[in-house]
Amino acid sequence: MRIYNTSPSINKVELPTWSETNGIDDVVWYQGKKQSDGSYLVVVKASDHPPFDSNNESKLASDIYVNGDRKESKGFLEFIVKRVLFDIPDKYRYSQKDSRWGNFPYGLGTLASTGCMPTAIAMALSAIYDRNIYPYEVANYLYNETNEYNKIVPGSTGLSVVYAASYYGVSYKGLGSLEDVRKALKNGQIVIGALTYESLGFGAFGYTHAVVIYGYDGLDRTNVIDPLNFVKNGVYSVESLFNQRSRDPDDTKVGGVSFHALY
Repeated sequence: MRIYNTSPSINKVELPTWSETNGIDDVVWYQGKKQSDGSYLVVVKASDHPPFDSNNESKLASDIYVNGDRKESKGFLEFIVKRVLFDIPDKYRYSQKDSRWGNFPYGLGTLASTGCMPTAIAMALSAIYDRNIYPYEVANYLYNETNEYNKIVPGSTGLSVVYAASYYGVSYKGLGSLEDVRKALKNGQIVIGALTYESLGFGAFGYTHAVVIYGYDGLDRTNVIDPLNFVKNGVYSVESLFNQRSRDPDDTKVGGVSFHALY
């Protein structure tokens, strides 16, 4: 939402926003960001305001506060937001072993040997922005600008997802419970999960491995893309995936979680 005709004396614009279904119980105060032309851009996130109807839409209302004071108006702003359900098209399903980048070296390993997390992040970002963001681009950022990829231990830590989300300008949420994961998937968010090898056999024995998880079919099933081995791609139980979550200290570096939602 863009707010125009602002005066130089304005230094803060806020939009408290809520759904008509839940009333002010789900109110979120969105902060406006001043643009070069003097207007203010306010981004309202549909995912903050369920429930959604059969068209994935939710009717919202907003008020406007300028410099901390409510702006006088004849009523509330009313509008409809549409929830975007992310998919991973084939063109964004990357392999960490791809010959175009698999042999790129990064400290303690190559993308092919240690790049499951940068590759998973690249798939999620590409789907969100609907443009190619390649695994080596994410790996370059994580290796050159942070200590979370192939610097201290081979592979990536859970903090790499947080840094990448901030750098590329997408929203992030750590998922600490099975219900958190289900809710994220139902809301169309892309989940990156760090898993152990046991039971489902992702990655290699003795190591943890990052995969991309998306979609929810109502029967507690979801889709998985494995950056290392496309043979493992398919439909899995959400509960079985969460039960196989990593508890490794490096994977759970952020709030003790090894599942992360990007949107």
